[in-house]
Amino acid sequence: MEHPHQTLQPQPPQTLPTPRMLVPDVARGLMLWGIAVANVTTAWVLFAGGPASMTGRVVNDSFWDKLTIMFTTSFVHARGFPMFSTLLGFGVGLIAASLYRRGYPLPKARGVIARRYGMLAIFGALHMVFLFWGDIMLAYGLIGLFMACLIAVRTKVLLWVAGTLFAVTNLVALAGVLLLEAVLGAGQLQELLGGGSSGGLLPITSYWSVLLNGLIVLLGSFLGVPLQAFMLLPLMLLGFVLAREGVLADPARHHRVLVWLAGVGLVAAL
Repeated sequence: MEHPHQTLQPQPPQTLPTPRMLVPDVARGLMLWGIAVANVTTAWVLFAGGPASMTGRVVNDSFWDKLTIMFTTSFVHARGFPMFSTLLGFGVGLIAASLYRRGYPLPKARGVIARRYGMLAIFGALHMVFLFWGDIMLAYGLIGLFMACLIAVRTKVLLWVAGTLFAVTNLVALAGVLLLEAVLGAGQLQELLGGGSSGGLLPITSYWSVLLNGLIVLLGSFLGVPLQAFMLLPLMLLGFVLAREGVLADPARHHRVLVWLAGVGLVAAL
């Protein structure tokens, strides 16, 4: 279903309301639960050293601590990013499709999406400074602004861009890890990747140190958004295409696509 946003002729009004899709709501709820659980041990309840201190800590060689850490490492930590990215792109696609059906001109449609995700970026910046330095909404908002420029691009082009970015990002990451392992050795590399502090750049001794940490990370985030875009944009584009093509709105028609996506996602998750 190719309908780039360029013509945008008004469509006949629908007589029946479109039923709400439950799958994105369920996925969003699971994702937010996972992010909250992951942040408990990496940002909110911190442990100074000890085995697995970044994922909850093992106390007195507890079997239950180890089992919990194994579960959360497998199914919680860093698992929210792919879902969040896909759902955010899916949301952009739903908004673009709604504006298309209502006959919005392309510039006006882009403006609506840009305002919405510009507000998300502003909210993310405030959240990062005043509450939590590990905020990700700023990056998603800024990338959402960029996606407003892509709503008229054809589906095949978007999929090619997403696939290329995904492949390049993973190849560069793999090359970087192999290079670091060759230079540092496997043991030191593992310590570097898994033993950092999660409390921010500076020790948290007061709320003023929270604000200072947030400001430092905010400035760094603007410089890091292009790098984050390589990781986040491919799945955001995939989510956008899923919404544009109505994959979740009509799962019976897109059964083969859904099975293929489930298989690829399962392999990637493992």
